[in-house]
Amino acid sequence: MPNLKQSSATLGLVCGLLVVSGVARAQDAEPIILSFNLGSKLRVDDNFGLDSPSAGTATFLTHHLGFDLSTRSQNQTLDFGASADFRQGNIPGNTVSTGSDNEHIYLDYTRENANNRLAAGAFYKSSDVSSTFLLANPDLPFSSDLIVDRGTLGTYGSDVSLDLGTNAPFGVTLRGGYTKREYQNTTNASLFDSDNSSLSATGNLRFSATLTGTIEAGWNRYTAQDVEQTDRETTRFGIGLQGEINPILSFVTSISHNQINTDETVGGLRGSTKDNGWSGSFELTRQMQNGTATVDLSNSFSTNGNRVSLVFGRSLELPRGALSATLGASKGDGGTPNAIGSLEYSLETATSVFTASLSRSFQTSSDDDEYERTKAAVGYKYQINSVAGLNLSLDYAQIEGLDATTVTGATRSNLRISYDRELPADWVLSGGYEARYADSDTTNSARSNAVFLSLDKSFKYKP
Repeated sequence: MPNLKQSSATLGLVCGLLVVSGVARAQDAEPIILSFNLGSKLRVDDNFGLDSPSAGTATFLTHHLGFDLSTRSQNQTLDFGASADFRQGNIPGNTVSTGSDNEHIYLDYTRENANNRLAAGAFYKSSDVSSTFLLANPDLPFSSDLIVDRGTLGTYGSDVSLDLGTNAPFGVTLRGGYTKREYQNTTNASLFDSDNSSLSATGNLRFSATLTGTIEAGWNRYTAQDVEQTDRETTRFGIGLQGEINPILSFVTSISHNQINTDETVGGLRGSTKDNGWSGSFELTRQMQNGTATVDLSNSFSTNGNRVSLVFGRSLELPRGALSATLGASKGDGGTPNAIGSLEYSLETATSVFTASLSRSFQTSSDDDEYERTKAAVGYKYQINSVAGLNLSLDYAQIEGLDATTVTGATRSNLRISYDRELPADWVLSGGYEARYADSDTTNSARSNAVFLSLDKSFKYKP
């Protein structure tokens, strides 16, 4: 759970933003818009907890309630919301329990004028580990998010940024953030609590309308309750430049020096290491008649050394959709080159939308592990008539560690087919089928098949 100091800081931020927003509301007399979401879902699942073997068929109801508050004025915005699920019924086994789940609360505030901008926010999320499938979010590249286990994952944090001189020849951007991940009642050693704090300052030098330089200093601290009790502090100093060579050719380049100090406990002894290295990138973008072409050469430095990548990209604007692709290679210190790339395609007709994506990348996680990440997704929406539609989605994610002794390889996939129908008074009836699959190096594979029927309603209220 959050300690007293962290809770007080978060509470102070929330209260301060509410006071500011309340004053602004009184001054600007802008209306507040409230959006409400409520519904219930009946689900019959032959292995809801993805146990191996299955603990039995679960039959339960999930009630959802959420609201979002939004207010806008000439120079500021405030968004606040909260939601939660409540399950009741019969769920065999001890992986997932009934009661509350998927709690989420957030607060975002921005204020800007002609030359400055302030933004701040805070959030909290909680969900069952067995149902966590976060790898679809590129901002959360954690291999642990594919591991199926019992217990819950709680994530909370806050961030603030201040931009000064946004339209001046010289500007400064200050940023700070904090994120914590907490696991409760889990059994897998790869699921451990972690804290991540960061501060950065960036100076923006606008030499002309087509050329901008940057000077950056950054600090990050990562601590984890893993086996090694990792405590890592990273400082970064860098410069960058972006601009246009001609009307159809632009570039972005940067270079930074990184110093990484790590304290870890290995073999019962606490030790410290210091790593120094350079990171940098250079990207060229050429505007084409029907899209863009890019080439990106980069080197990223971490405690595992350097990883160099070269990637070529092409995007196409199609008559009824879009296509983009990248292809390249990535090589770590002492390793061999590995193929990386991505593919995204979309097609839209008068009655349907089709999307597909595929990607393969190599990354270094927060706990110093290097792994290969593969993702694939397919989506299809078909509008049967003005009130009914058919939806299909397939998501797949796989993690493989370059060092199998430190990374738990895992695979997750979800297939979902649903029929949605709009009812009077803004109600939506949905029913369908969902299949899930999970596997990892430390557990047996597990599958589940489920049918569901839900009734949901969304509406807005202006006081």
